[in-house]
Amino acid sequence: NRYYSDDYRLPERVPLDSPPYVIHKSEAIHYYQGISQFAPVLIYRTSKTREPWVEPTGPWICYPRKQLRPVFGHKINEEWKNLGPKVRDLLDKQQVRFTSIDVVRFQTEISLWKHVIGPVVVWIGVSPDTLSGEDAFNSANSLLELLKTHDITDVDVEFRESTYKRLAGPELYKPGAPVKFTDRVSTSLGLPISGLMSSDLQGTMGFYFNEGDDLYGVTARHVLFPAGTYNDDFSHTTGTFPRKDVLLMGNKAFKAYLLDIANEIGFLATRAELDKKSIREYEATLARDDVDDERKANAKQNLTKCQQELYTKTEAIEELGNLYE
Repeated sequence: NRYYSDDYRLPERVPLDSPPYVIHKSEAIHYYQGISQFAPVLIYRTSKTREPWVEPTGPWICYPRKQLRPVFGHKINEEWKNLGPKVRDLLDKQQVRFTSIDVVRFQTEISLWKHVIGPVVVWIGVSPDTLSGEDAFNSANSLLELLKTHDITDVDVEFRESTYKRLAGPELYKPGAPVKFTDRVSTSLGLPISGLMSSDLQGTMGFYFNEGDDLYGVTARHVLFPAGTYNDDFSHTTGTFPRKDVLLMGNKAFKAYLLDIANEIGFLATRAELDKKSIREYEATLARDDVDDERKANAKQNLTKCQQELYTKTEAIEELGNLYE
């Protein structure tokens, strides 16, 4: 998945008479907030008219955070064996360069204690910069008509920009609180690299291979040999060309990496303060004599939950702080 750059050409304001496929830039960027490390970019959703985007306001702007949930007990589960290939074929016919087709639900965090699970969604990922909002609108409505032929009328369709990698092994870091940050420096494929003498130019490490006891990595030549240099063979052996040192991440990627960690620490710290406030309120409830047993039982249960969540956030903040340093 990828994130829109600051100069991505989407409307900052959407007039009321805009075509139904026009997406506000903020909605495109923040609609899938919380789904992954980098929120995927929304192209179009059929629920747009029914549930229009509302931009948060106020001094502390907080976008609703979403989580993926599986689909159980819906007719689409029974029909998907036959319906899935039809969805694929229709997208192929429309020349949509899709990368994935999933059937999901989204759980949206309305507040710290309130979560809402939305309707079933046929969630389609497409290669970046290959599908316009208008084409996504037309394709989505064709998919809705296809669903109707299977008597399914309560499902939405959403398009997002998405890429994927085939990995042949687990991430090298032990999973933990900051795993979404450690994976950028420990995955077996796709490490961001740059040359020591050209750290403003960035590229990606490809696959690895062994030759005897030596481990080699493969990348494109222009990552370490900038444009304008001679396209001659380079070989670093004793008494030949000086070696070219390689850095993990260039300047831009490393600064963005540190900024992401700092933002996550700030987010967790804010949530931790809310947990502390809730803990004080539940403790005060338990200490009162005029509270009935049922309310005290609920307070005790919520107190334990908040204490556990506070501990988890505190541990994550500490680990992220160590990673930042």
